[in-house]
Amino acid sequence: MQNSLWKRPELVFTASSLLELTAALDDGQTFFITDDSQQERLQKLPLLRVIDSNCARNIEAIIAVSGKAVRYVGVGGCAALDVARACAHVADRPLLLIPTFLSTSCISVDRSVLKYEGKFRASKTRAPETVFILDEFLETAVNPTVLRAARAGFGDFFAGISAAIDYSFQSGSFSRSEIEELAAFYFNAIDWVLNRFNGFNRMAMRRLARYSHASSLMVIKRGNTELSAGGEHKLYYAIMESHLYNDALKPFHGELVAAGSLMNVWAFAGQTGSYDLLKKFRAMCVRLGLPVNLAGLEQIGLSCADMVAGLRHIDGSGSLLAVTAREISPESFVRKVFDEQSE
Repeated sequence: MQNSLWKRPELVFTASSLLELTAALDDGQTFFITDDSQQERLQKLPLLRVIDSNCARNIEAIIAVSGKAVRYVGVGGCAALDVARACAHVADRPLLLIPTFLSTSCISVDRSVLKYEGKFRASKTRAPETVFILDEFLETAVNPTVLRAARAGFGDFFAGISAAIDYSFQSGSFSRSEIEELAAFYFNAIDWVLNRFNGFNRMAMRRLARYSHASSLMVIKRGNTELSAGGEHKLYYAIMESHLYNDALKPFHGELVAAGSLMNVWAFAGQTGSYDLLKKFRAMCVRLGLPVNLAGLEQIGLSCADMVAGLRHIDGSGSLLAVTAREISPESFVRKVFDEQSE
């Protein structure tokens, strides 16, 4: 449990390389958790565990060998950060995080998504004291995966609008004015993308990190994820748990979440007449390179049939996505958003 001395996470940008930073943090009592992408670079650290997934079994295994660690450092993508958060929570130790991909909007959050027997489950764990953003992981020009991850990071961040739509829908006070109030921060970010975004350069990547950090702090302050994750996340987990995607092009979390968010905004526009919001949201997705048509879905490993099957899996969720799919049929829903809207 977090104690009274806990402070909100700090976001630190640094020109230090990963090897320089981890060497500075390595005091013989700090336990590092990383993923396959950084295994070779960090293999000389004396207290290191490399994980291949966010499976919950990793937590028990790491705790068993890191009992005397004074702090944990998570290095890598979502899985490594989630496992590190969970380990620090169980051991009640301080936590530092070094994201190597900005692929989700939860770099500083106090929650972990772990897999239990094939099913994803989110739970409150531990927020980091500091999140380090290294310049070397902001270079999209030399690494296509970093670029794709950045697109996904924006996609996950903008799920805040979709989540606000679901929150309003399920609370019974469904209106444009309430959505704009609940998601004001995200609406301002859409304006930035449409008016000032000029590619995934250093400035844009740093802004993405700040957006992700701010979104994480809002979750910590509220104590829940109701305004950052809605039906679009339910759709994501249904598709991933049921393996409804092309293995060779496995979708990033934020890519699929963005597709679900676009569907939610389409449904909201139909219910309220807010077609200007749909137009802006879709234009934002186009500008960032997120999927807005069937070809875009195929590029991230999803077919129309995959999306239809995913919608059927969340039929009982009560989300706007589920209700809309039931009203017009899942296949009609997917085609109206990703086929009929295509230019």
